[in-house]
Amino acid sequence: MKDKYTKDGFVVLEQDKNWQALKNEICYQFTRIFTNAAANKIPAALCWNIGEPNKIQKIDTVHMLSHSVYRLIFSPSLIQYIINLTGAHKIQLNSSHLFFKPAHSGNSGNVGWHTDYKNSRCNKLNIIVACIPLNPISKHSGNMKFVKGSHLWSGNTEHDFNDGAPCDLELQTQKLVDITPDNVGYQEVYAYSNNNEFSIHNGNTWHCSGPNSSDVFRLSLSISLHIQTDAFGYCLPDNVRNPIIYNKSYL
Repeated sequence: MKDKYTKDGFVVLEQDKNWQALKNEICYQFTRIFTNAAANKIPAALCWNIGEPNKIQKIDTVHMLSHSVYRLIFSPSLIQYIINLTGAHKIQLNSSHLFFKPAHSGNSGNVGWHTDYKNSRCNKLNIIVACIPLNPISKHSGNMKFVKGSHLWSGNTEHDFNDGAPCDLELQTQKLVDITPDNVGYQEVYAYSNNNEFSIHNGNTWHCSGPNSSDVFRLSLSISLHIQTDAFGYCLPDNVRNPIIYNKSYL
């Protein structure tokens, strides 16, 4: 699996069954906020479109708002997945996000093509991202797509495809095809085939997610992690917002 991750820039894995109770708690807590069934007291700076029935909604730094999210991020099985894939010596939380796509939200539910490295707050970071669906999904839910091997493209973090909201994925895809190196093939891969899977991808891997045209909402948790493979690399200074999840030197 490590070789596949290194080559493709992403892997799709089986979720730990022990996550289910935490996923249920997160769904209950935040779906009520996203659907206006509960009061939203989250600072506006951390939110997108909360309560909008036809738009993608987002909450940032969600690990500081929910003990259930925090516990899932610190799950021993998730930590072990990351160690197995990267050989990490230290793992630090960079950011966490909840994405909510209402049912039949159409093109306003797109997340355009991007790399997560461009969205990090520091160019010293080695980013890896885990994306965990929190409720049942289908091929119509607007699942993630990755461009296989794109993390290895030279200069791929120099490009910005942000064309406004809703994102024009067809236009962005053509732009992405245009910057694909001549010596590699352009290949898109859908992330999930069933409800028991989640993905881990390199911060330089191009990815997007399409509209939710299904009859149910789609809720997912994105966990951005800063990975160090030695004992003396750079660390983010805010240990509250960016806690150390794993440190080999302390074991």
